[in-house]
Amino acid sequence: MRELIHMPRMFDEPYYPGGFPLNPQTDNWGGPVKNDLVQAIKRYYNFFTGDYPVPTKKEEQLLIEFLIYYIHAPIWAMNPNEDGTNGRLRKLADQMKTLQNVHDFLDECLEIGLDPF
Repeated sequence: MRELIHMPRMFDEPYYPGGFPLNPQTDNWGGPVKNDLVQAIKRYYNFFTGDYPVPTKKEEQLLIEFLIYYIHAPIWAMNPNEDGTNGRLRKLADQMKTLQNVHDFLDECLEIGLDPF
């Protein structure tokens, strides 16, 4: 897993309360990164529905970093899918570099009922 420099941390490790990833839209983890991430999520959705320009490189990187943080949450390792989907999604997340990769990853997540945003 890549180093997640913008995600919530505790004792220098990614922070997963109760094994779950934090939700940027509802959980209070404060700071400007949360607000930036919420903006990036909104811009991503608007971009893919045709309403706004492409998210900035910084927003793209925040989205990628959050999705890596999300899929590496301990809860998904405790409850793996029988077909190995969780491991495949972790590999896919670790290889993300573009908005199209983000879009493809989100499609895969939604196929198994995960909604990171």
